[in-house]
Amino acid sequence: MIQFYARQKKDRQAALFYYEDMLQRRLTPTEHTYTLLIEAFACIQPYDLTEANRLIQSLKRGPVRASEAHYGALIHAYGVDHGDVSTAETVFNNMRATGIVPKGPAYQSLIESFIANNKVARAIAVRDELLRSGQASSAYIENTLIKGYGLEKNIRKAEEIFEAMVDPCGASAKKKAAVTRGGQRAKVMIVKEPSTYQSMVTAYLENGLITKAQETLIKMKKQHYPDLVVKPVEDAIYAAMHQS
Repeated sequence: MIQFYARQKKDRQAALFYYEDMLQRRLTPTEHTYTLLIEAFACIQPYDLTEANRLIQSLKRGPVRASEAHYGALIHAYGVDHGDVSTAETVFNNMRATGIVPKGPAYQSLIESFIANNKVARAIAVRDELLRSGQASSAYIENTLIKGYGLEKNIRKAEEIFEAMVDPCGASAKKKAAVTRGGQRAKVMIVKEPSTYQSMVTAYLENGLITKAQETLIKMKKQHYPDLVVKPVEDAIYAAMHQS
């Protein structure tokens, strides 16, 4: 219920009502509970970023400690919701200063912040930093980069990212092929999600490449996703065809 009111209905008072109800019932808040509360203060008007920051500070003592998820929520709020990418980057660096080693979610929030503020080159640099740290990227990070290149009108780069990822139906065979003789995997294979195809279709449509979008839809259908997943992509292409 807290998640519903924090993310879908955007009603902070209702989210806080259920949080207080949880405490009265002697139910223990989890890490995710506090992530939602940070979002409730930082992402719902009237914004209260002071309280969101105070919440993270309060988690330095107590059974639930501040984590990458909490900082990631605050980074996303500053960078994406408020367009303040400088503070988003400061929060990321402050997180590391506390001893929390980012393993993906915080990187994703920072990358999304740069993309939302038309700083694709900085987003790529952060993704590369993630890889140098020994962590793997994810489909969602790569999707964000596809989106960024699409907005930048750099379809070739968007296609490079899309094609470097593995189609779900062929993932098993390609993962086996990526194992070296010594038994070590030569490369982490990132498998496309339905949202990956949607991101590539959106990039094509934003650049007026309807035929390319249709070809990507065909590839998506070959993965045997449910109709409910495919239909929004079909509808977007249909709408673009009738606008052109």
